[in-house]
Amino acid sequence: MPHKRNPERSEHLDTLARLARAQAGVMLEAMVQIHERRRGGWKAEWPVFPELCLLTSSALALAIDLVRGLEVRTERMRANVDGDRGLLSERVLSAYAARVGKAPGPG
Repeated sequence: MPHKRNPERSEHLDTLARLARAQAGVMLEAMVQIHERRRGGWKAEWPVFPELCLLTSSALALAIDLVRGLEVRTERMRANVDGDRGLLSERVLSAYAARVGKAPGPG
């Protein structure tokens, strides 16, 4: 989005969430047990749980870093909403992008 300073960290956070979600199926399948923790299913947790812990801790550190640099200017937010006359933000962003152009990609 053209109004973002650096969307790479938020995009990386999204990627970490997708990777963690992808492991949810394995963890759910490991829950299916016949007769009080039969041998087979719980072994599927072994490689997945540590990876989920790493993904989650990385995402948490990234999110904290991302929010730490956040600047909230409530007076500007209010002025933008009031001046918007009910237009959707997507339309405003599209008009803004058409005026200022898109941010250059990695190069």
